[in-house]
Amino acid sequence: MGSGNEPPAHFPLGLDLNHITPIPPDPDQTRYFDVGDLQIGLENRNLDLPSAEGQFVDSGPSIHVEDRSTGIEYLRFDMFDAEPHYHYMKTGASNRLVVFDHAANGDMVSWTLRCLRYRLPEMLIEAGAEHLSTNLDLDALSKALNEIASALECPMDQQ
Repeated sequence: MGSGNEPPAHFPLGLDLNHITPIPPDPDQTRYFDVGDLQIGLENRNLDLPSAEGQFVDSGPSIHVEDRSTGIEYLRFDMFDAEPHYHYMKTGASNRLVVFDHAANGDMVSWTLRCLRYRLPEMLIEAGAEHLSTNLDLDALSKALNEIASALECPMDQQ
């Protein structure tokens, strides 16, 4: 018999921000890499936005993982200086923000590149993009990630 103090059966991952439309990538600040049915964008972001607490000011690289045919974004990694985080999302439908844990995961650039290299199918499924997870062009992905790592100056042994 339960005491009524049992934890929920499932703890949701991240913060539900479905009520907030993510700021789309700035095409003038984003370099795209074609990876089969995906496109991966590397953007340098500088944000200065009003927020409930005053201003949200942060900057750093962002990586956007999108369906190449529709432009729908499913994953975003915001490797910001002050508040690094990532999103499971579907443009116009869902937006779940997960705060990055430096203590557990180390450097976010290296962690992001490892996730994209070794966990991309699972992360796409979590984001609701099962249709993109099954037919990844691994050679194109590896080439794109090598170029992104070079642009971010991330040593190969850390990705």
